Parts: sequence; C-alpha cells; structure tokens
Amino acid sequence: MNNSITYICLLYLCSSTSSAQELTPRAYWPAPKGTIVSVLGYKYSFGDILTDPSIPIFGVDSKIHVAYVGYIQTFSLFNRTTNLLKQIRF
Repeated sequence: MNNSITYICLLYLCSSTSSAQELTPRAYWPAPKGTIVSVLGYKYSFGDILTDPSIPIFGVDSKIHVAYVGYIQTFSLFNRTTNLLKQIRF
C-alpha cells in the first residue's frame, strides 16, 4: 500500500501540462537531405484594434509592416530527414 502511494505521488509530480502544436500548411514537405532553401518575405496587415470596452478609446486602427528572412536546410539526424529553420523578422 505504501509503495502504490509513493508511485502515485511520483507520477503526479512528474506530470506536466502539454499543449498541441498548430501546424501550418506544408509544414512537413518531403525534401532530400542537403536541400537548402532561402526565404525572403514581406507582410502588410491593417485593421481595427479591439480594446477593453471599459476604456474610452475610439477609432483605433493599426498598420503593421513585417519583413522576414528565412533559411531552411535539411540533413540526416538518427537516420531521419530533419529540417533546420532559422527565421528573422524585422
């Protein structure tokens, strides 16, 4: 009886909250190892900003400009094809 309580306590202490990953389209694209891809992009977004209704602010909108540079390289890790992605946003 004492051992089972100890195991339950250890399982409780070792458990953690996990969250799901939101996948983007083409997140897993088949590419042979050694493939190198460079990415250069720009995104413009505009629209209203939602604020707390109790704050007396009206007519707030936003214009967001984002530029990014990315680098993807595939290589072999434990006999599996792996992607390395580095992305910098400005």
